Amino acid sequence: MIRGTTPAIKVTIENGSFDMFDEGYFTLKQDKIETNLSIKDGVVIDNVLYLPRLSQEQTLLFDPTKQVRVQMKLRQLDNVVATNIVRMSIYPILYEKVLETQGNTLGNVIEVKLKLVDNETITLDENITQVMLSADIRTQID
Repeated sequence: MIRGTTPAIKVTIENGSFDMFDEGYFTLKQDKIETNLSIKDGVVIDNVLYLPRLSQEQTLLFDPTKQVRVQMKLRQLDNVVATNIVRMSIYPILYEKVLETQGNTLGNVIEVKLKLVDNETITLDENITQVMLSADIRTQID
């Protein structure tokens, strides 16, 4: 993730559906800085969960010399599962000024892949990627 940008979080799940979970959080943590995104604030399109974009202010808080830890915790009725913790690199930005945004624009997205192994085990793929979000999906989630 590049500091000072506004990435969306795209989460896919293998062997399951986000309809299975009634509560959950996507957490990014680096030292004392912690951001928790609720799955209730996201939008599911074709079994892909799009969480709200991080703000420029949120991503500027991360130190580019350290990695951010990422984890998902999900509840299915009375069963709570959590993924393994994955580390993600933070890249510096030369100009740290927060720029005014006007919404409904193309943007970058952090792609995360989950795999439901069984009712007790869910894993997070070690390969977290950042790509540009297509215009048609961007319109649906903004």
